[in-house]
Amino acid sequence: MTGKSLLLNSHAYFREIWTLDTTLRLYWQNDNAGNKQSVISPMLKLGYRLKTNLTLETEGGIESTKTTSSTLDTSKINRKYFSLGFRWDF
Repeated sequence: MTGKSLLLNSHAYFREIWTLDTTLRLYWQNDNAGNKQSVISPMLKLGYRLKTNLTLETEGGIESTKTTSSTLDTSKINRKYFSLGFRWDF
């Protein structure tokens, strides 16, 4: 089995209390039986610092997976996700 991955990430600050993170993950996999899989996963995360060590964060993204078997059957799965929470830096 052979797999390759590429990850691109960006982190930016706005007015010292806002942060914006963007991520793009690409993944490819092949095995000896001729099966192939590719995954594309973009993500966006926004943070708002409430206090010096407490941040409200929201994150959302999409994951799109395509799998092709050795019999040329193809399946596609699309997943969307969202989360909201606090981060405590101690």
